[in-house]
Amino acid sequence: MLLQQQVETIKLTQYIMEQFWQKNYEPLIEHANDNILWIGPLEDEYVYGKKAMVDKIMEKNDERPLVYLDDQEYEGLRSEGNISVVVGKYRAYTKLESGVISSEKQRVTFMWERVKKDDEVQLLITHIHISNIFHTKDDDKLFSSKDGRENYEYIQKIIAEHSQDETITIRDHSGVRYTVNYSDIMYVVAEDNFATVYIWKKDEVLRVRSRLVGFVKDFPDYFIKPGRKYCINKNYVKYFKSRKLIMADGREFAIPRSFVTPFKNAMKM
Repeated sequence: MLLQQQVETIKLTQYIMEQFWQKNYEPLIEHANDNILWIGPLEDEYVYGKKAMVDKIMEKNDERPLVYLDDQEYEGLRSEGNISVVVGKYRAYTKLESGVISSEKQRVTFMWERVKKDDEVQLLITHIHISNIFHTKDDDKLFSSKDGRENYEYIQKIIAEHSQDETITIRDHSGVRYTVNYSDIMYVVAEDNFATVYIWKKDEVLRVRSRLVGFVKDFPDYFIKPGRKYCINKNYVKYFKSRKLIMADGREFAIPRSFVTPFKNAMKM
């Protein structure tokens, strides 16, 4: 019985989350206990009771875009007696046609209770907690937009720039030549006597026998040197705070104190 309950609650949790972000709230409402405690990812999303939860969700319904989930993982953390706890994580993202650019990694916890009501056994949710893995205040965000629409306009500008993209021919340390779009280069790092080029989405790393300064001197102006040992494409900067820079692939760079102001100026922060 406990194993069956665990499997069922895992499936229900995933289904409810997928439907919730597609603005179909019925599965959530149907399975919510009247006294549910719901904690959402935003500061004011801490409510007690089904009615209050529904009111809070509908309050932001009009401005909430359709959100899609991938990289989903769910597991039963605990299942004993009438109680089951399911935890999960996923990436929530919007599509370009929504007019909002957003991509957040989130974690979720569901607490389920098996109850008997009117001679019928039901699985009801007593607690939900959704949190952003990378949650920051507005003034800590690289982009100042509160709803992602300025991000959308920014991305559209970048797409337009890339439509006129230039290429570079790179000869790696073994003599093989590669033709690469500048816009596909995330960053270049000085490593020993090489300049190592990291390329977005192609899972390629090219090592060039060259000093970093000489290699990047003719790169387009959307490349910045926020340190002596690396040069980054500012379009792939995901996050910056307290002298820590995180790129789209998760690579972290520490920015020397003397480079912080020039970096912010170059990023127009």
